Amino acid sequence: MAQPSNLSEHKNLSSEIDLRNLLDFLYIETKAALNRGGKPRFKGLLEYMKSEITILTAIHNIKSNKGSETPGSDGETMREHILEKDYPEIIARVQASLTRHEPHPIRRKYIPKPGKSEKRPLGIPTVYSYCTLLKYVLDL
Repeated sequence: MAQPSNLSEHKNLSSEIDLRNLLDFLYIETKAALNRGGKPRFKGLLEYMKSEITILTAIHNIKSNKGSETPGSDGETMREHILEKDYPEIIARVQASLTRHEPHPIRRKYIPKPGKSEKRPLGIPTVYSYCTLLKYVLDL
């Protein structure tokens, strides 16, 4: 079994540039492991996901998304329940949800397919589930 990749050179994330370098490293290591016929293994990823830089980058990416004003399955919106709250409160809430992640129900909505009369299903998570999963940041 392959040893987990060493992430120690990326120990402290102090800027979005550090995060980008970490993500580039993870991508290269993942690609190399798959090319060898193995599976990528990383130790300590949760600590990077809990960093303030990672959370803030995720929030910035999510708020620029076209659907960021759509309420999640719990009725919360990005603007009202994230952007208009105190910074330490948001960081603490996302960090806590990473420590004890409990999936929430997804709200199903049908949206039109471009150029067709058919509709396709769209799953809308809660705002905090979305931030917790950091979909746009750690796209591994």
